[in-house]
Amino acid sequence: NLVARWRSFEAEKDFQCRNGSITCAIKNCGILSHVLKVYTHEIYRCFEKVFLDGVPLVWREVAQNGTSYTFEVMMDENSSRVRTVHFNTTTMEIRCTCKKFNFCGYLCSHAIRILSV
Repeated sequence: NLVARWRSFEAEKDFQCRNGSITCAIKNCGILSHVLKVYTHEIYRCFEKVFLDGVPLVWREVAQNGTSYTFEVMMDENSSRVRTVHFNTTTMEIRCTCKKFNFCGYLCSHAIRILSV
């Protein structure tokens, strides 16, 4: 019965995604448009929140070695809490010192901010 309820719930969500529509918070935003196409509405809303949390973040490039870049990301120029994001443009590997991906399985606003830049 439990598995049947899960499948029914999942089928309902799939139906809503195929037949419903949702609007992006930022029009003509490539990242949000892509996420809206490939994920469910529920996952899109979670991603959109993390993305929008990263919009006001201030960043600066602090190092570059070939295709590897290191950025510092913070709330504002005077912020004492600085996150370091390492990004390799060849392998598309991105890591942040907050380690949210390791704990939650999805990227943090710091890493998403750098990807959007």
